[in-house]
Amino acid sequence: MLESICFRVLRLSLQMSILLLLSFLGNKWLTRRFAAQARCFLWMAFSIRLLIPASLSFALPSWGAEIQKATEAALPSAAQMGQAEAPAFVDVLPMGSTAGFAAPAEISYGQISAGEGIALLWLIGAVCFLLAHVGIHVFHMRFLRAHSEIVCGGEQQALLEQIRKELHVRRNLPVWICGKVDSPMLTGLFHPTLILPRTEFSQEQRMFIFRHELAHYKRRDLWTKWVFLLAQSVHWFNPLVHILAKKANLDLENACDDTVLKGKDRLYRKAYGTVLLDVLTNQTHAVPLSTHFIGRKEEMIGRFRNMINTAPKKKGHGFLCCVLVGMVLLTSTLYPAPAQAVSAGASSQPQSTPEEIAETRALLAECLKGSMFETYQPFRELPLTDENYQRCEQAEESYRSLLEKVSPAMQTREYTNHPFFLAVDSKKKGEITSGLFCCQADNQVDQGQITLIELEFSDPFHPEVFEIGTAFACQGEQLNQRYFQRQSEKRHIQTIAEQFQIDLSQYEEAFSTVYPSVIQNQAYLLGGSIKKQLAQMGRYSFEKFSLNHTWAYIKKDHTEGVLFNQDGNGIYAHFFRMGAYTDRSKISGEENWYPIIENRCIPQ
Repeated sequence: MLESICFRVLRLSLQMSILLLLSFLGNKWLTRRFAAQARCFLWMAFSIRLLIPASLSFALPSWGAEIQKATEAALPSAAQMGQAEAPAFVDVLPMGSTAGFAAPAEISYGQISAGEGIALLWLIGAVCFLLAHVGIHVFHMRFLRAHSEIVCGGEQQALLEQIRKELHVRRNLPVWICGKVDSPMLTGLFHPTLILPRTEFSQEQRMFIFRHELAHYKRRDLWTKWVFLLAQSVHWFNPLVHILAKKANLDLENACDDTVLKGKDRLYRKAYGTVLLDVLTNQTHAVPLSTHFIGRKEEMIGRFRNMINTAPKKKGHGFLCCVLVGMVLLTSTLYPAPAQAVSAGASSQPQSTPEEIAETRALLAECLKGSMFETYQPFRELPLTDENYQRCEQAEESYRSLLEKVSPAMQTREYTNHPFFLAVDSKKKGEITSGLFCCQADNQVDQGQITLIELEFSDPFHPEVFEIGTAFACQGEQLNQRYFQRQSEKRHIQTIAEQFQIDLSQYEEAFSTVYPSVIQNQAYLLGGSIKKQLAQMGRYSFEKFSLNHTWAYIKKDHTEGVLFNQDGNGIYAHFFRMGAYTDRSKISGEENWYPIIENRCIPQ
């Protein structure tokens, strides 16, 4: 989950960087043409979008979906590029009764993947960045509180009350006098406080200072600063987001000046600028998350130019709308229209007639009725989110493309010549990462049978496979039994592996022709090759070899593998070498294709 969020943030950060760069390059044009408040809205829109690590998605119309399908057909998919040509091995039958083993299990230690490591680093960086700024803010507030005194009554309080009423500010803000600050500031989200330095201000200076700080409060600029800080925390690794926050804080001050000077003449503006210049001259440092202004010389000059400039500027409503539309399009993905918008027959299975598809859907419902998968339905018939829809479609297409690589001599190829569906749980909430791939071979169509293959597709281009087997109409309870039998068999194999101190997390299952490792390596003769080698070694004097009680695993790097066998005398592990299919095809005799490099036995 964390890994998924992290990579969404990274993708969003990259997408938004394009717009940020364009905005920074055109900053002079924005400043000259649009009011500061319009620029504040722009920065706020960017920040809010950066805080939503979700892909905004839109379904293509039917003609758009057809164009996309044609494009995908013309270009190799990511799944196709990462898979080698290959077929398969041998079907596993239900295991008979097996004895348990009391030997201690091997202890295996989990390893953090590269993706998990990146996600953890991102999370630590975001939390540290946010906590550091909040901690500094809290420290400053406690420090200032300890060195401040509250103003109660007097001429200064009366002036503040008068200006507060003029600006229609309902809240009565407390005023602190502190000798540890250089300039006036407003700080505090839930309990905003106006802090003044121990400086003798004239009545005119106090009037401008109070108007400026109350304008900040009325505009809720402190809340806005927190939004910018959150965006910086989430995207702490992106320097453009930090530049965004800096420019946004500058424009908040410019917009506050515009609020104070709205409708005022040049003399009033000049007097206001003079007061702020006197205040800023003494300012040496800023308190985080408070209203303040410290900047480079050119930034300060730009602010004073903005004060004396009485020329009208555009509010930028149209420009903002265009930017928002561009932002939505840039950070969105166009997906094929769902089933209710595109006919199911045209969306993925053009070789099947609507009648055949309808019959297969009806058969699927009958086969799943009364089973643990009863709520599963073809994903195109469900009101899924666009992200879930895309993931399911990618997984279905990826696995179907894999099945097409099976040798023509194997029946698995028939699974792609009839209607097939990826069915998912219709009651599932949130992210969907698993489902049932439902398909049929020629001899299953007339007999009312359907093959079920469980897919786990956190990575939709490389789904993990668990073969459930054949399902029959109106026999949901038997389907449950078969599923749990498969699970029990898998746990039994894990127990066997532990006896041999083998870490199966480094291997892929290679039980039958539906498993990716078998297809990718064209390892469908693996069982026969091992059997012939054992016969030549004379091992049959004590080992009874039956393909019904063998389970093969191939290492994830496709260099080696292990085949487990069990009979009444014990359990056996035969380690073999995996070569490339092109190299194996040059070797005569299938017994030489997967040479055994080690044999182990645990007597029963």
